[in-house]
Amino acid sequence: MTLDALGMEFGDQDAFYAADEWNEEGYFERRDIIDLNSRIITGFPRTKGRIASTRSQMGYALQPPRASIDRRAEALRNEIDRTAEGLGGIFVKDPRFALTLPAWHPHVQDVVVSLRRPDQVAHSLKRRQRVPLWVSYRFWDYHARSLLALNHHRVHYVDFDVLASESPGNELEGLARFLGVSAPTSDLTSALRARFVPDLKHFDTDIPVNLPRSTRQLWEALSARRDSTGRA
Repeated sequence: MTLDALGMEFGDQDAFYAADEWNEEGYFERRDIIDLNSRIITGFPRTKGRIASTRSQMGYALQPPRASIDRRAEALRNEIDRTAEGLGGIFVKDPRFALTLPAWHPHVQDVVVSLRRPDQVAHSLKRRQRVPLWVSYRFWDYHARSLLALNHHRVHYVDFDVLASESPGNELEGLARFLGVSAPTSDLTSALRARFVPDLKHFDTDIPVNLPRSTRQLWEALSARRDSTGRA
């Protein structure tokens, strides 16, 4: 949504995963990309019927190892290449890219990583999908470890909580510079507000308390990377 506000092209909205009760504005995530990324990770598409979807979700929950993901990506290499070439340079969004980006690397120019506090992610999973907190934290860790291993020449990190706060200006300016967008901060903020209405409260971006040790260490590492690259 933030990238859309900055004028980035996401293609045909009819291809997007449908909005639902949890996100009435929509997800800006293409079904074909979701399905291909899901097949890379689990071997099953995510949006092609109830049985395949259930297998995809179960396989994802088992957190496939890197070697399995890489092996499936190699088997799907031709399809990945055809899909990427057919996108025509538009932006695509899918949290699964945290795990699958190496498979898409030859076709990727810019990578924007939106970081959200692990406690917020864990409680969201518990509320939406009734996932126990300890499982949610392990799932967050799984993606965080993969993000820390990203090896791409152009990566920019943004802080979700700052973008959702009353004062997203500096975060928007940094993202705009990274993307080569030239516009007054007030215009960028207005464009973001037109698409995303914050709760108009202060978001605490300090490291949250009572995190599992591994989650805390990963969050500290990602926060350091955000501070050194996303706000440069």
